[in-house]
Amino acid sequence: MRGWIEAQVDLAHGRYKILGYGLPPRGMPKYISLLHERYGVEYRAVTGCVVEKGTLDYTAAYNGVSEPVINRKFGHDIFKEVERESFELPKKTPAGDFAKRPSQ
Repeated sequence: MRGWIEAQVDLAHGRYKILGYGLPPRGMPKYISLLHERYGVEYRAVTGCVVEKGTLDYTAAYNGVSEPVINRKFGHDIFKEVERESFELPKKTPAGDFAKRPSQ
């Protein structure tokens, strides 16, 4: 219940935020940066790797309110968009590309 209420209050005051927890994956700094720079959405980690049930419930309740409101505001799923850009694996280059260097 607390997460639901806090999300309502934040949104009513124009604070767009999403919560997370756990060890951040590679690409997380870019994800956080893109959310903030493009959309003004803050990402806040509420705990590290050890996550208690109360924290899971709080985070799910908060995000369950904030995510749909934020996506409606911007007209599309900004979280999936930013996730694709941030966590996409780099494209592999053919091995021969490294050998193709201008001669000196």
